[in-house]
Amino acid sequence: MRASHIVCHFHDHARYSRVCDLVEHLAGEERVPKEELRAQLANYAGRSLVAGPPQG
Repeated sequence: MRASHIVCHFHDHARYSRVCDLVEHLAGEERVPKEELRAQLANYAGRSLVAGPPQG
């Protein structure tokens, strides 16, 4: 595996971890309704996919 693949793989895991933390916070402490949570996650995923992997 090339170094660039390892870095992208790490960023994917870091992004996934942030999403999991966000879901836990919104569903638990904020008590966000499921429909709103789904919409927010879809929006986040769409922005993340459009941005692509980090450059550098």
